Amino acid sequence: MSDLAARVGDHFRGVHRDVFLGEPMANPRLKVEVLEDVVVADTPTMILVAPWVVNGLAFPPDEALPDSLTIGARTYPVFTADVEGLGVVHSVNLVSDTTALDSQEAARNAAMALAMPFREAVERARTDDVADPSKRRLLGLD
Repeated sequence: MSDLAARVGDHFRGVHRDVFLGEPMANPRLKVEVLEDVVVADTPTMILVAPWVVNGLAFPPDEALPDSLTIGARTYPVFTADVEGLGVVHSVNLVSDTTALDSQEAARNAAMALAMPFREAVERARTDDVADPSKRRLLGLD
């Protein structure tokens, strides 16, 4: 697990403790877990399982990602926040209602089914955004 993934896990365990613990929309059978910590093109990505959501997270080095990503046949909004200790985080709510997930294993399975399509969407966004040769040089991708 990368340092970034460890910090993401720590941050969202704190969010769970401080904000979502005991909330009816949070699934008490789930815990915060970071999965699929990989770099796609030039962008660290991971999947966050939390009692209230399953998110795809991306951390592009230039902080640029489109306002939406097409994952499979569906277009998802991309939410952006500057989080202390993590930097600019781009997130996609892959599973916004976790109450139907009956275990951590079920949450992991849902997350893993969406991990590759999420990575492919990030890769398309990052490579489309840097297709111009001058931008590739600027980002050090040549």
